[in-house]
Amino acid sequence: MAWLIAELKSTISTQTKAIEALKTGQEELKQEQRTLVAQNETLRGEIRFLKEQINALHHAQPTHANKHTRKQGEHPEDNHSSSPIRTQYRIITEALKKDTTTREIQVAGVGTTKMGYLVRFRNKEAKERRCFNC
Repeated sequence: MAWLIAELKSTISTQTKAIEALKTGQEELKQEQRTLVAQNETLRGEIRFLKEQINALHHAQPTHANKHTRKQGEHPEDNHSSSPIRTQYRIITEALKKDTTTREIQVAGVGTTKMGYLVRFRNKEAKERRCFNC
C-alpha cells in the first residue's frame, strides 16, 4: 500500500510539472501573439502609407490624354526639361546599349500607360530583338 501511495505521489508530481511547463509555454505564446499583432498593425499602417504614396504618384503621372508625344525623328534629348519620360528614355536606352545583343536597337520614344511605360522601337527588327530583362 505504501508503494502505491508513493507511485501516485510521483505521478501527481510529474503531471504538476507538465502542467506548469504547459502554462509557461502558453504564456510565452500569448506574448509572442501580442507582439505579432502589434507588428501586423505597424505593417498595415506602412501599407496604407505606401498606397497613399502610390496613389499620389499615379495622379501626378501624365495620363493617356496628356502624355508626352513626339514627332517622327524627335528624341527626348531634344527636350531640355527633366521629365520622367526623358529619364525613362535615357534609362531604357542605356540598358539596351549594355547588352551586345541589343546594343544596335534604337528606341523611337517612350510613353506612359496606367501600368507603366510604353517603349516604341524604330523598326520591326528592333521590336523583335528587344530585351525585357536588361
